[in-house]
Amino acid sequence: MCEFLGESGARNWVCTFFRYLRTLVLDPIDFSSDIELSFAFEMIWGLPELQNLEITAALNGAVPPLAFSSSTLNHVSMGQLKLRSVVFKCCRGLENEICLIKKLLACSPFLKKIDICASSSLIIGGDNGKLMFAMELLKPHRASSVAEVNIYWN
Repeated sequence: MCEFLGESGARNWVCTFFRYLRTLVLDPIDFSSDIELSFAFEMIWGLPELQNLEITAALNGAVPPLAFSSSTLNHVSMGQLKLRSVVFKCCRGLENEICLIKKLLACSPFLKKIDICASSSLIIGGDNGKLMFAMELLKPHRASSVAEVNIYWN
């Protein structure tokens, strides 16, 4: 449990304090907050030994705007991760969530599986939204040829 201070000023504090961390649980992440999303990206890519990641999205009522675009986050410049397993809970199929999942797929050559737990009632666009969400996750480049993407609807 770490308290997040939005204006800490230290850019590499993650690598300094958690260098050998292998499992990270981010619960909950507010995908409508640019600061929280930036913090999550910095935390994930700042942990050189990270192998297991679990993210739970905050379930607030507002639909967040797009915080990161594909041009802003180039997976080549972000570096490779050692992730082997990712669990994403409470996914709503929002652009920010899809952006993060795509970056994880593109930057994780050792990834074996990513489990995405989504609530049918929370996916934007109903059944059509579920189909679009699943198709979005089939398109991106994957650094791992064996990575499985499992989507669980509840």
